[in-house]
Amino acid sequence: MGIVFSYWIAIRVNVAFLVIIMLGALFCIITIDKKFTFFIGVILFILGIILYQLQFTQESRLVPLTKDHHYGIAKVLRDPIKGDFNWQVDIKVTKLQTNKWEMKLQEKARLLIYHDGDTPPMKGGQWIKLKDISSYEYIEGYRPEGYNLYLKSNRIDHILSASANSIEVIDTVKWNPLISSLRFKGIAEEIFDQTLGYNQGSLAKSMVFGNQGYLSEEVLKTFSRSGTAHVIAISGLHVGIIILILGRAMAWMGFSKNTGYLISLALLLIYGYIAAFPVSIIRAIAMFGVFILGYNLHRPYDSINGLSAIAFIILLFNPIAIFSVSFQLSFAATMGIILLYPKLNKLFAFVPKVIGGLLAVTISAQLATIPIIAYHFKEISIVAWLANLLIVPFMSIILGLALFSIILGILNLSFAVIINQLTNLLLSYTLWVVEFLSSFNYSSIEITNINVITFITYYIFLIVIYHLSSKRIWGTNK
Repeated sequence: MGIVFSYWIAIRVNVAFLVIIMLGALFCIITIDKKFTFFIGVILFILGIILYQLQFTQESRLVPLTKDHHYGIAKVLRDPIKGDFNWQVDIKVTKLQTNKWEMKLQEKARLLIYHDGDTPPMKGGQWIKLKDISSYEYIEGYRPEGYNLYLKSNRIDHILSASANSIEVIDTVKWNPLISSLRFKGIAEEIFDQTLGYNQGSLAKSMVFGNQGYLSEEVLKTFSRSGTAHVIAISGLHVGIIILILGRAMAWMGFSKNTGYLISLALLLIYGYIAAFPVSIIRAIAMFGVFILGYNLHRPYDSINGLSAIAFIILLFNPIAIFSVSFQLSFAATMGIILLYPKLNKLFAFVPKVIGGLLAVTISAQLATIPIIAYHFKEISIVAWLANLLIVPFMSIILGLALFSIILGILNLSFAVIINQLTNLLLSYTLWVVEFLSSFNYSSIEITNINVITFITYYIFLIVIYHLSSKRIWGTNK
């Protein structure tokens, strides 16, 4: 709450003063037996304010790049993405130099490259030399908004623009983890392109790598209107399915449960690295890691405490992540499922178990994320429960076949062609369901404006309903 409070008031408070208050609260915890929870809350609140303020204390350090005879050395963090007017890529500037001096630093920047060709001027993992920067913007201000807030939440403080002629590739590394992951990703994309239809292949790449850039704006809108956008982003659902697939594979190969867990965790970390570790996959892998730790220590696993601890650690290192859509949706949906699923599952006891479980999971996640979706996307899907009921049961099959086809395709493309006949059919079915349900005029409700008061009121109402249901107002057990 301290992070959000600091953002909304947009007023700098002396950090030393805040530290004194926090130490005072800590002293009260040590000396006063009662009100322990209150003082812990005070400490966390002040810590949030301090962490947020520290994100804006740094001064711009890349201004020299705009001057003559100054250049920078940077590492390309991913493959460039082609936009309407330029190529976009994230870089880490590690050194500024002139003929007389040099300065080492670690600054992430979004680089916009003006290049007419269809081939990117560089690749992820390469080192480049930057000079003659045409424009430079430092993301400052105590309350960034929109695109700047998005960049800041990804720890990017600078936006640079340059022509392709101003960039020189100075070192092509033969091997490093980033290059290997990008190369593997490129091979997988080529396998999907050669063994699936165009639309089906684009959907498969989005589902496996969590990148919506493979899909057209029109297709993205159909997923949004049908409430199935989580299908084309790496979510806890994806990680859960992969854990299930890996668990069965480890058991089939004769590994013990603990060894299977550890191997699965290692493979998930590799998968997360290839997918560039979005917040949702960090959260899901971390929760799986906490579960493994509890299993080895013979301690019961508490989902709420585990989720809260993971959120705290992420915000400790990157407090502005709390403003990212992926962070909000991932943690809100997971908390909703943890708290609401058991109660809703009992309400759907009159339907078959599988259908009731799917409805309970879908509605739990929806109830917990409605304000967030309305605030960021300006619409709420009415058909999401039906769309998810028709699509989610096939997700594990689609992901399993897609991942297996990559392995087979690397060995022999003919094997991938055979297995992806079924994958293509299931992906076509998914696209048809999404397009059909989103075609109705009232498949979603447009939300023109949602303010903070409405946001808070909704969650207070949801919490009250939850506690009333816990007291058996609805005749359900805890």
